[in-house]
Amino acid sequence: MEQDAPGFSAGVRARATGFETAGHSGWYALVAPRVEWRPGRFVFAAEGGWVRLVTDDGAVREGLGNAVVNAAYARRVTPAWSLDAGLQLELPVGDAAKGLADDHVMLMPWLGVTRDLGPAWRTSLRAGYAQAAETGAAHGAGGDVHHALP
Repeated sequence: MEQDAPGFSAGVRARATGFETAGHSGWYALVAPRVEWRPGRFVFAAEGGWVRLVTDDGAVREGLGNAVVNAAYARRVTPAWSLDAGLQLELPVGDAAKGLADDHVMLMPWLGVTRDLGPAWRTSLRAGYAQAAETGAAHGAGGDVHHALP
């Protein structure tokens, strides 16, 4: 996350990744509309999207993924480097019956560092902790399909 000019923005995020968890493996793709509001060093964002899950046994499932809202704070420490911290909240509105989303609220605090590589490129590293907000919450049948950190 970079300290961009204050304001509102909207876009679409696309991501595809492989997974291997809880005896399931394969890949999933996510296409998620995203809105952001940046008042100074803070960023408030929300996104939700469409998930396509393909398991190694050939099963294909598509549907709505969980919605994600997050808040973050960034502080530039040099002209090229910035540090950030945030809290992500994943809301259980997706299709848990198909294994495309979890059926519980997830809280994910995180810390990150970003290095600007020029006017249009940057690289970031983020680490966080995910915790179900309800006790006894089980993960979806298609594997742990959680959104990545912002």
